[in-house]
Amino acid sequence: RLRPISSAPFVASHWVGFMASSSPSSSSPVPEPLLKVLLYGGAPFFGWPFKPAFNAVAGEKYERAYAHFRRDHQDPFNLFFHCLCLVFQLGFNYGLLSEVGKAVAKLTGSGEKVADLVPMATTAAWSWTLLRARNAPLVVRIASVAALGLAHSLRNSIPEWWRELSWATGVVEMMAVQVFVINKGDTSGRGRPPFNLRQLLGLVAVRSALRLGAERCAAGSLASARARLVVNALLATWMAKVVQDPFAAKSGGKATKTPFVLGLVGWLLAVATEQPWLYFYSGGFLASMTQGVAHHYAGEESTLTQLASLPDELAHTTFFPNLLFHSVYQSLTSGKGPAPCS
Repeated sequence: RLRPISSAPFVASHWVGFMASSSPSSSSPVPEPLLKVLLYGGAPFFGWPFKPAFNAVAGEKYERAYAHFRRDHQDPFNLFFHCLCLVFQLGFNYGLLSEVGKAVAKLTGSGEKVADLVPMATTAAWSWTLLRARNAPLVVRIASVAALGLAHSLRNSIPEWWRELSWATGVVEMMAVQVFVINKGDTSGRGRPPFNLRQLLGLVAVRSALRLGAERCAAGSLASARARLVVNALLATWMAKVVQDPFAAKSGGKATKTPFVLGLVGWLLAVATEQPWLYFYSGGFLASMTQGVAHHYAGEESTLTQLASLPDELAHTTFFPNLLFHSVYQSLTSGKGPAPCS
């Protein structure tokens, strides 16, 4: 039997309208502040070597996570764009894991085998977790592991394109700005105005001009060892604070009080410091916002912003590949409808 889910009222007066406040988490063997740092500080839908273990200890079961997910992911448009979001998330996730692995190898004076350790450990642990979710059809679990395997195989080539990608992601950044800043919308899409293509093209043009200006005037301006240390330390300090209230519910939705704002400005920090890892890391938060845009236009309220506990949030983000492919599979074989286990 499913426990009730908080309605999580939306913050409609600020750009973070796609977010909702989460009520205190249910009891967990992992302290809540630490769990929030691990979940939101690592970009909520990104995989890490430690995340499956924490999900096994502190997360909810797959069948419960799927019941929540299926409720909010039945529209074909929403499912299609979530599949694109999965490509986005896994690509940036493994780009980041590759950069982290290289940093570990450099710090330890080791070679390529050590550099591959972080992504390999992530892929192994995450795949094992997805395969063990036996309430998902076997074809779904195989598809999820195949997606991880493909992203893993591209892990070293993705960072080579980070500068080019930072131009392309301006489109989804501006879609998020249009929905959540200008229109002050939320993920439910209630009362949304018609899609304004001309406005979006104008926003993308402005973002492209900013990217060009950053390349010509700011690229490498903070690339010294000292400047990088200061930027990274300030970012880590800020992140450790804002993840304790990730949806900025206590601050009334102020943009500087939520980690998701990094999805809009991280590319600039990456260009200024010449740190590809920072671009991919910020992309994890942008990918979450992109999911919110998909929910907004599909009219299906996002799941993460409705969940009432950290164990639910942890399970939702850990099982995400299975959950998405499972919902697609159910729609293809049975049409719309709730999860069978609910």
